[in-house]
Amino acid sequence: RFYVKRIIRPKYRLADGRIITAPMPVMAHPHSNASESVLAHIATAKYYDHLPLHRQLDIFEREGIHLSPSTVSNWMMAAAQRLEPIYNELRE
Repeated sequence: RFYVKRIIRPKYRLADGRIITAPMPVMAHPHSNASESVLAHIATAKYYDHLPLHRQLDIFEREGIHLSPSTVSNWMMAAAQRLEPIYNELRE
């Protein structure tokens, strides 16, 4: 089951007129609408369950979620880059 997670950042107006906004939380893939759980779900299905990305995209489509193949591919490349230091440590 998928859902949209809304991030609500409080805004405050200071006495001197300046407006400050809370920072965005750290995301696994900045400037993306995919959460860490979505990336983990896709990677697990691809590498553990041997479910190719195009089949996963068909599943997402049936759920009413339209994703471009290049977008999902970029997410997987970004996730691999983020995990590379851990992989290198495990190899040693």
